[in-house]
Formats: sequence, structure tokens, C-alpha cells
Amino acid sequence: MKHVHQYSFKPMVLDLGDIHFVKPHFVQGYIKEDGTVVKGYFRDSDGNTPIDRPLGAGGGYYAHNPGTAGLYSS
Repeated sequence: MKHVHQYSFKPMVLDLGDIHFVKPHFVQGYIKEDGTVVKGYFRDSDGNTPIDRPLGAGGGYYAHNPGTAGLYSS
């Protein structure tokens, strides 16, 4: 163990392909084409809109890049 400080690790490169991480964020309200009003909400991936989960508490999620086929699409 006395020489462990002399070892240097190679940087790890993680290629997620067509996937990216989405941080928790607020989605502004908007009006759909059919006139339906959608109120603004906090998007954090937990599926429970009353609970806002910030990044440090496990919020956020992985998503496919727009225009790419998903890994699990049939």
C-alpha cells in the first residue's frame, strides 16, 4: 500500500449512444392545439408530480435523444 499513491487511473469514457441524462426541471404551462390548458409542473422522473425530487435526491432520468429509436422499442 505504500506505493498506491503513485498509481494513476486512465479516465473512464462512458458512451451511452443515443441516450442522455435529463436533469430535474420545471416545464412551463402551455395550450395544446385542441385548446386544452396544461399547467406548469416539475419534471423529475419519479412519476409523482406533488413531490419534487431534485438531482441530489435522485431526481432526473435517462432518455433517448430526439429522433432516435429507443433500445427497447419493438
